[in-house]
Amino acid sequence: MSTHEIVCPHCHKTFSLTGSEFADIVGQVKQEAVATEVAARVKDIQAAAKASADLEVQKAKSAAELEIAQIRRDLEVLKSAQEVSVKLAAEKAKNEAEKEIGQLKAKLEVADAKKDLEVQTAKSEIEKALSIEIQNLKDQANEVADQRRKETQALMSELEGYKNFRNSKGSQAIGDEFEKWCEHEFEKLRAGAFRNATFIRDTTVKDGTKGDYIFRENSTSGAEVVSIMFEMKNKADSSLATKKNTDFLDKLDKDRVKKGCEYAILVTTLEPDNDLYNTGIVDVSHIHDKMFVIRPEFFIPLTILLRNVGLAAIESKNQLMELKAQSLDIVEFDKELSAFTSGFGENMRLWGSHYDKAISRIQDSIDELEDVKVWLEKAKTQFGYASGKVKKLTSNSLTKKSPGLRAILDEARANAPIEGEVVDHQDED
Repeated sequence: MSTHEIVCPHCHKTFSLTGSEFADIVGQVKQEAVATEVAARVKDIQAAAKASADLEVQKAKSAAELEIAQIRRDLEVLKSAQEVSVKLAAEKAKNEAEKEIGQLKAKLEVADAKKDLEVQTAKSEIEKALSIEIQNLKDQANEVADQRRKETQALMSELEGYKNFRNSKGSQAIGDEFEKWCEHEFEKLRAGAFRNATFIRDTTVKDGTKGDYIFRENSTSGAEVVSIMFEMKNKADSSLATKKNTDFLDKLDKDRVKKGCEYAILVTTLEPDNDLYNTGIVDVSHIHDKMFVIRPEFFIPLTILLRNVGLAAIESKNQLMELKAQSLDIVEFDKELSAFTSGFGENMRLWGSHYDKAISRIQDSIDELEDVKVWLEKAKTQFGYASGKVKKLTSNSLTKKSPGLRAILDEARANAPIEGEVVDHQDED
């Protein structure tokens, strides 16, 4: 058996070793050298992997920061663009609104001018119509004056006839035929002056009293022209010998009111020596409203006078109604103009509301972009988590596709595991 002489490096003694012993020592020395070399290479590989990972992380971080910075710049540009867009939209809306307001003002001015023209035209037409109506009234007044002259002449003739009648008969005859005489006087003028009138006895007792005669006349349209309650008193009645005309005024007024008459007339021959009643028509409206005291000869003249006053009142009322109808056209025009003005105000209110909604929508878009910014910040955080995971890379994951190096590492771990390393066999797939 061969032997080997080995000198101890410490004590310098010489030892003799058999071939097998020498081979064992050489193997141990080789294994330790390999383990040392593998451990050194693993450390180098881990350092290189860590440096590479740090570099990749730094690059990724720089790229992410650049991207985030670019996104922020884009957000600022977008925000500026939104602000410019909002400003331009607001300016455009304002210009359009001002243009619309100008157009509406122009229309309003045209409407005002049209209104003034229509009012002036209506005024001219009304003045023209009034001028024509005044002329017609003047013509009618002239015709009425002619008619009154004719009626006056007829009345004078009647009065002369009455005087002759009174002179030809005694006072007793006048008294006996007084009321009949009034009826005859009315009947003589019915066909000409009183076609639409009635003169009848009051036969209806109301609240214990009644008058003597009621005169009523209606227009062709059916409207009442005049109504008169008559009371006839004469000295031929022995029961009235001591009575005065004023004694009958209260009862006459009550009868007028009860029967719905407009006027009350006392036709009397009492107090024949009283100059107050002998001079003409006596107005006693200071005692009772719309009341007169007359002698028989003024029966027809006063009736015609009151009838003509009623006709004039109806005519004036009709003219007033026509003028009111014309004024209603102007009132309707004013209503239309008011409705236009109100509608214009409502349109402007709605425009303001829609404008505010548009601004609100633009602000909502800006808020959404801010939300995008928040999500990008969260993405940055997730990238940080990913960087942490990169730092946890192991030699197993790095040598997964290097079988030779993986075999050396496995052999090294089998002989001398690296301190602090956890072997993850799940990466061996």
